[in-house]
Amino acid sequence: MLNLFNMYKVESNQYLPLKGPSGPSGLPLFSTYYYVANGTGQKISKNTGKPYRGKQMREYAFYSEAEAQTFLNQLNKSTNFEQP
Repeated sequence: MLNLFNMYKVESNQYLPLKGPSGPSGLPLFSTYYYVANGTGQKISKNTGKPYRGKQMREYAFYSEAEAQTFLNQLNKSTNFEQP
């Protein structure tokens, strides 16, 4: 039986870049980043493949959904999960 509690999934969030573009009103625009989370919602480090509890985005953030999906497939293969 497949344990969905332990499966990994790609999630996204937005952040405000330090030197990002501005909109027509002069307010800064948000950017989207993607990350892989486990069944309990913990972000997974792209360097170690283990849950990451720090605040450094470079440890877990992907800036394209395709990169995050590739990492997700590698994690699911290594833990014998199948992506639906």
